[in-house]
Amino acid sequence: MEEYGNNRMKTLFGILIGILSLFSVKGQQIYQSKVVKVHLPNSAVKTSISEDTITTGTEESKIAAIAIANRKNYYKINRITLGFWDLSITEVSRKSLERKKLELVGLLKMGSATNIMAFIKTFNHMQFIIINYDENDSQFYRFYSEYHNDQNIAGYIQFKPEDINKATDLLTQFLNSMEFKS
Repeated sequence: MEEYGNNRMKTLFGILIGILSLFSVKGQQIYQSKVVKVHLPNSAVKTSISEDTITTGTEESKIAAIAIANRKNYYKINRITLGFWDLSITEVSRKSLERKKLELVGLLKMGSATNIMAFIKTFNHMQFIIINYDENDSQFYRFYSEYHNDQNIAGYIQFKPEDINKATDLLTQFLNSMEFKS
């Protein structure tokens, strides 16, 4: 009879471990595109950006922002917005990361961005341009990956200045979770 009780306890313990494992897996969402597979925090809620909300920058940057907004990879994570998209590379756009970084900083300087800092950093064996800047009452991280199979990924994180530590953690976790498809 005692052996029956021990087996029953082992079974219940196994079920409990299984249930807890399911909850720990649920801690992240997985997004897959043609180019990458990334892990998003469980708190990420899919959202959209309407054309009405795009009000800053030059007319050309607004047109580009509207086109990008239609790609629909936008998430709210608490008070932080994360947006990202795949890009196909053409011969015209094939540039070194250093050159691309200088061009992107130049474009931001032509607009209303201030306190611009840009660098190239490796996350999960891939290099990214990371640009941090202020615009209006928000701060941004923009990121652009190196080319992989004639494609790359780009995106941004928008946040309030008081959320910079959370945004930096999100950027690091997001880019480290990124797996480029072969």
